[in-house]
Amino acid sequence: MNTVKHSTIQTDFPDLADANILLVDDEPDMHDIVSAIITTTAARLECVDCIDSAKRITKKVRFDVALIDMVLPGESGIELVHYLRQSHPNTSIIVITGHASHDMAYSLENAGVQSVLTKPFSASQLRFTLCKELARRKLLEKEGTVHGQIADAGNEGLVGNSAYIKALRKKINMFSLGDMPVLIQGPTGTGKEIIARAIHATSHRGKRTMIIVNSSAIPEHLEESEFFGHSRGAFTGAHEEKDGIIACADGSSLFLDEVGELSLRMQAKLLRVLDGHEFTRVGESKPIKSSFRLISATNRPLADMIADGTFRQDLYFRLKAGMIDTCPLVKHKEDIPLLVKHFLYEFGAGRNLDFVITGEAMEALVSYDWPGSIRELKNVIDSLCAINSKSKTITRESIEWVISGITKEKPGPAGSFSEVKLDFEKKYYTGLLAKHNGNITASAKEAGIDRPNFSKKLKAMGIRANEYKMKN
Repeated sequence: MNTVKHSTIQTDFPDLADANILLVDDEPDMHDIVSAIITTTAARLECVDCIDSAKRITKKVRFDVALIDMVLPGESGIELVHYLRQSHPNTSIIVITGHASHDMAYSLENAGVQSVLTKPFSASQLRFTLCKELARRKLLEKEGTVHGQIADAGNEGLVGNSAYIKALRKKINMFSLGDMPVLIQGPTGTGKEIIARAIHATSHRGKRTMIIVNSSAIPEHLEESEFFGHSRGAFTGAHEEKDGIIACADGSSLFLDEVGELSLRMQAKLLRVLDGHEFTRVGESKPIKSSFRLISATNRPLADMIADGTFRQDLYFRLKAGMIDTCPLVKHKEDIPLLVKHFLYEFGAGRNLDFVITGEAMEALVSYDWPGSIRELKNVIDSLCAINSKSKTITRESIEWVISGITKEKPGPAGSFSEVKLDFEKKYYTGLLAKHNGNITASAKEAGIDRPNFSKKLKAMGIRANEYKMKN
């Protein structure tokens, strides 16, 4: 690795001063050329020669710009582009190539890359492209972020390049500019809370912690006290005064998940609060002000609930000043490969492992309809990483173990995710015991689990090791 640091040199390129730049190219001459050019800009440069080295260093260092050659040992540079897009969305990418083509341009456009340098390039071309990319990055941050938080950074509900995801990002940026209430509607598992967090993070309230409330978890008789707070002695058991949810949300955003579960009485009180941002604590008469922004979500059809008389129409119209409808994953399957890579990176980083997935395995994941949407996909990838921690390769066979029947002919799993996972674990442990003739120590060693925990798992699943003593 070649490192160039020139933080004390005066520079005619202020946009590059103190910038961290990564060069990924397997040609030593290119390292020398770029290093010589960067020397005049006061930027810092790290040079690596392969994708594995790039992945390792980006886990330790945050780079402003990555220069990536398209022809690298073992893999195409486009793979690294996709990896960085998901794992380090704040890093700008410039592609280096000796042979530009229409197919490459199409791939780069889909990956969101806008800057390409064709070999050979001059010093002025490199410096201009670096400055242009950094300036574009600053503009995007100004338009679409607050406090350096990009709306889709690391958020699986916003990962993808489909028309749906692109439209979703536009709505998030639009709604983040105002303070109107936003209603997010859609099936379970489609990332409604992630969208709410993105709206909050990119708004002027983003410095404050967003208050998150699951409406269905609050008993009806406690709703008023939980939302508005109470004074000491206001009711039996109120031994001290308490600030409610509305007071805690002052200056921030309040996310009400499952808003359709609120009682009609609480709906009426919430409507009054939204009209004046004023409320009174239980046991008091003095009104209290709270400047909060309401973001609500539901997986229930509120229009049908209005017809049934279980949801107030006036509150519904107040909540949906801004409206976002989320789609199940089956409606934007083209985002599955990027989501899979995002989750593989996330769970791999947690285990300090780099996972890869075969083409057949990816095809199997794309062919499945994902009734639990993105949340189900995330859970499945977590399980796949756990059972493939030794091989670090996700195969179609391992997917079929986790979700029964995930094929083109039988796209759905047999039973719920929890049931399928338990069934897989039983088959896995009994298979190990059969292989090792009931030897718990040998079975635990192959599973990568210490013997006491392995024994506990067998006991929990009702598996007797002695029954496999004579089996092969």
